Amino acid sequence: MSPVTPEMLTVFPDEFKTRMKAILNNLDEVYKMESFQRRNAARRRLHCENETLLMDFEDQGSALGLKPAETAEVLGTIAKVRKELELETMPISTGTLTTLFMFARMSAFLTVLMTGGAINMMTLPIRYTLHPVLKRLGVRNENLPLDVFNYFLCVFAVVAAGVRFRVEGLEGLGSRPYIGLFTHPSSLDPFLILASTSKQPKMIGKLEVFLIPVLGWGLRFGMGCIQMNR
Repeated sequence: MSPVTPEMLTVFPDEFKTRMKAILNNLDEVYKMESFQRRNAARRRLHCENETLLMDFEDQGSALGLKPAETAEVLGTIAKVRKELELETMPISTGTLTTLFMFARMSAFLTVLMTGGAINMMTLPIRYTLHPVLKRLGVRNENLPLDVFNYFLCVFAVVAAGVRFRVEGLEGLGSRPYIGLFTHPSSLDPFLILASTSKQPKMIGKLEVFLIPVLGWGLRFGMGCIQMNR
């Protein structure tokens, strides 16, 4: 149910009233979506629109010299809409079977990761002897032996963690180099990125991660990731 009544919109200037009505109409559609992932995706878009409306209104208020009392109702309405646009969280099941499955997935993931890191360390001379030769012969990074191994390592790690993912939009990427900027709320996200493409992007990560025995060494020396002291 929308937190904003039609009466609340009467305090909006006409241009902002139209924009707020559009946000509220879309918010009503969000409530009808069955998947909470889709609801959250829609909420992110509407949050952007709501905050843009807020900034535009504040700019106009400053330009017109409006006092806080004159803008309080509009700002209060925008704040109510913002509250409705908070992301939902998936309810966590705490049953015995779920807990056992969680530990099984965690154990499998760590086993794959530590084994792969150890293999990376044992085959480290290949990266510094064979790889330079292959590069001079025109072999691309994603076709180098250890990069191929690391791609499948990340795929197996994601599978062991019990995660399913879908990649969209790779067809828009050409063959030239790219720099990607990611936010990762989950510790699995770097592995998902590496498993999503065989081109094996090189990660830049915080120094503390690279100091973890075996795992950090594998990331730095075996996978060619770059450390950064923040």
